[in-house]
Amino acid sequence: MVELVNRAQAAGFVRRRPDAADARVVRVELTGLGDQLVTQLTRAHLAELHDLAAALHDLIPDGEVAEAPPASAEGIGLPAGPG
Repeated sequence: MVELVNRAQAAGFVRRRPDAADARVVRVELTGLGDQLVTQLTRAHLAELHDLAAALHDLIPDGEVAEAPPASAEGIGLPAGPG
């Protein structure tokens, strides 16, 4: 885990902060760049899940699937993406 955080910190995605209440603890938080990356990855992941759901839906005979509203980034609190 430490090496993963080291690499993410070196890439500018996270920063380490000492914990105010416990000197033994170091907190890891996203930087602005890290937050942008996570948002982009979340959108890409949601798009893949949407595509997968459509493909799986096509495999199930009509009438056996209850319709659900489509997932969206906005539906889970992410800002709207381009396009």
